[in-house]
Amino acid sequence: QAFAVVQRAKAAQQQLAAAAAAAGNAADAPRLDSHFYGALIAACAQGIKLRSSDRKDQLVILDRAFQVLQDAMDAGVHLQTPVWNALLMCAGRCRQLQRCFEVLDLMTGAGVPSDPITFTCLIEAAVLAGECEMAQRVFARAMGAGVTSSVQLYTAAINACMANDGTNFNAAFDIYATMQRNGVEPDDLLYGHLIALAGRCRKLEVAFDLIEDMRASGLKPSTPTCSALMYACLQNNNFAAARKVIKQRAHVWGVGVPAAAVRPQMKMFA
Repeated sequence: QAFAVVQRAKAAQQQLAAAAAAAGNAADAPRLDSHFYGALIAACAQGIKLRSSDRKDQLVILDRAFQVLQDAMDAGVHLQTPVWNALLMCAGRCRQLQRCFEVLDLMTGAGVPSDPITFTCLIEAAVLAGECEMAQRVFARAMGAGVTSSVQLYTAAINACMANDGTNFNAAFDIYATMQRNGVEPDDLLYGHLIALAGRCRKLEVAFDLIEDMRASGLKPSTPTCSALMYACLQNNNFAAARKVIKQRAHVWGVGVPAAAVRPQMKMFA
């Protein structure tokens, strides 16, 4: 439907341009602007997301997104960073990592600056493509470029350490240390990733230390974070610690009762 609208918009623009030229006012002819092309590429990104189970349809939509880019370039329209980021999302969701880097090259060649979302999209694309080492290289590139203030960027990089059942504990906590040095405050999602990784790596004491880090920073452990900690306890066969988490949720952290999904797992440890 979006591309049917495009065709009608192009036809209308051509008619108006012809009318302006006939009236001797060619310079006043309307042009399709960056907002128009950006909206189309964003629609492609959403379409690819909705068709996650249909690889063929995803690739068709990706080709259309690149055609939109070509149309914009042919028309001499300067696209801003968010539009390029949307195209990166399109290629990343299709697991087309090489095309992501092609977009980055085109973006750089057009003089468009990268931002935290640019690098986050690239990291997520690398993870989806199964290239977790590449994800870490992208993170290092972001740090080298001075893009150091986005919690989402650090979260994506830590997630890459966990992808495909990964247990790259040292790399994840190096990222956490870098984040702290750069004065970026972690959020609940990032802490949840680190707690889950610590549990997977059989470092339960680290998981509990992270909860204390959260509290020291003014964050209250959330239900998902506490559930990650509880699961870390179970992974380490420490049932006493799991029961402690249940008690502390309500009485110390003020989170509330355990999630319904967790209760059945805990009955055997009562």
